[in-house]
Amino acid sequence: MIYLLELTIAAVLIVLNAAFVLSEFALVKVRFTRLEELAAKGVASAKLAKKQVQHIDAYLSSIQLGITMASLGLGWVGEPALAALLQPGFHWLNLPISAAALHTVSFVIAFAAITGIHVVIGEQAPKYLAILMPEKITLICAIPLEVFYKITYLPMLAINKSANFFLGLFNIKPGESEALHSDEELRMILGQSQEHGKISLGRLMMFEHLFDFGKTRVKEVMTPRGAISFITVGAPAADTLKLIKTKRFSRYPLVAADGTSVGYIHFKDLYESLLNPAAPAPDLAAVKRPLAEISEEVSVERALREFQEKRIQLALAKNAKGETTGLLTMEDIVEELTGEIRDEFEQPPKMLLSGLLQPAACVMELKEGGRFETIEEVLTALHAHSPTFDKDEALKAIIKRETNFSTALGHQTAFPHARLASLSKPLLAFGKSKEGIYFPSPDSQPVKLIFMILTPFNEPTLQLNILSQLSGLISNLTLRKRLFSAKSPENLMDIIRTFENKVMK
Repeated sequence: MIYLLELTIAAVLIVLNAAFVLSEFALVKVRFTRLEELAAKGVASAKLAKKQVQHIDAYLSSIQLGITMASLGLGWVGEPALAALLQPGFHWLNLPISAAALHTVSFVIAFAAITGIHVVIGEQAPKYLAILMPEKITLICAIPLEVFYKITYLPMLAINKSANFFLGLFNIKPGESEALHSDEELRMILGQSQEHGKISLGRLMMFEHLFDFGKTRVKEVMTPRGAISFITVGAPAADTLKLIKTKRFSRYPLVAADGTSVGYIHFKDLYESLLNPAAPAPDLAAVKRPLAEISEEVSVERALREFQEKRIQLALAKNAKGETTGLLTMEDIVEELTGEIRDEFEQPPKMLLSGLLQPAACVMELKEGGRFETIEEVLTALHAHSPTFDKDEALKAIIKRETNFSTALGHQTAFPHARLASLSKPLLAFGKSKEGIYFPSPDSQPVKLIFMILTPFNEPTLQLNILSQLSGLISNLTLRKRLFSAKSPENLMDIIRTFENKVMK
């Protein structure tokens, strides 16, 4: 009877061990931001769990004490009790072994059984459950854990002091745990969230831009000096009006006859006199506003802060010699986060990848084979969708180009292309290989992405334009990873549109 009681105690200890393991892994795995959200809504257990995560070292130490006590108790009570219950069975079998050997066999079997039950029920199963449902389990265990923590506070205080003293003997100073994430870790977390559909690809690209915001310099985003539209003091009113009608900006730098900056002009200060032929010529000196200056070497993040503090919309960029090198506007800064912003007066690009590539011309799983067979497979898909060109002429031209010079330019991507006399408008096809296809390439990596470009023979600049856009797409690491994992033409089109809206300029 006593053995059955001891086995019952052993079962209770296994359950307690499982509860401690549940609390431990759930506390480590749960998202602190989610606990903050629930606590703000008034969930009492979330407020308690939030405090526990904030002081996770102390609570994990308390949990570890509980696990150790339960494990030791299980070994002390469970194994002898189970071994004692097994011995009568061995006696009944009348095995030809000594009593000492029989006791040893019973103990070994009992040890193996208790260990197996302890590992499976008391360790592994609760660990997997906690990882699967960290939030729910953390909230359930918050109050019991708090009670146990209070009970073991003084013993744990003595244990921690002893541990710190021991570490001090080796000149090791204990420190708090570091739960902060680096930029790269945050990028990985956000990337995984996007892959699982938690955030859109467009939003992910905004986060990517945000990470680079403090590293990008003014000189990388400003309008170069040679491209600035400015108004000259003393210029005829007709010339000024022509410039405003052509450019349609709201603000223009104002320069003297020798080219030095004297401020800037806002269109609303001029429109009445410029639109009224009977009005006298506007006095630019009277309506000009001061134009701020900023170093071309400062970060865009710092530039934004200065723009906000000074309440300005544009500034002249200067180099180390004090020379004007460009013009920075608030729009330039914002576009570093959001991508290109076009107002109603700006014309969109005449040709975009999303307008050239059709979902039906995408081969998402290319067959295994050589590069020429793969090129023919992609070309066949393109011709089936758009039979507006001579397929044999196209294949011959692409193979000839590929034979002379490989179109694999690195990043596991190739751009087979040709200009065709039989074609009236540009076409773009796509193919993706899971294992990769051999193309001679600068990085010696197998090609997994193929963009096939066909353009009219009499329009050579189209090919360069498309190649330039594709180069920008492939150069973006985040988007390139998404291209590798794209599962459907719709995924591909979403990636390309994200590039056009968030990255391409």
